Amino acid sequence: MAKALFADYGDFSTPVNIDGNEVRLTDLLTYGWEMSYGSSLSYRLTNYLNTFKMQKYQLGLGVDFNINSTTSAVTTAKYVKNNNLKFMMYYDVKVGDSSKYQAVSDVFYTRRLQVVQ
Repeated sequence: MAKALFADYGDFSTPVNIDGNEVRLTDLLTYGWEMSYGSSLSYRLTNYLNTFKMQKYQLGLGVDFNINSTTSAVTTAKYVKNNNLKFMMYYDVKVGDSSKYQAVSDVFYTRRLQVVQ
């Protein structure tokens, strides 16, 4: 199960009862991506890693192609790669965003993308 992570600290703090067992949201998630697109990269996952004990292999960061510049998106991609996070999520991708998508993908891959329309 995956979840977009944003302003949900209460959901992670309060356990729920499932079949008589107290379970925390962290125990149920396979992946989560943080999506406060303009915040400091190091700050965005701090609570999920330190307080809620999620692992880096469960976490990713999102970029909004409508809000984030190419430079900001590439910086996020480099942060994801250099900090051993699992993945990056792209939001609000439009047909005209192929150069931005390519710039981000270049951080992770050596092959060129081919846009199919």
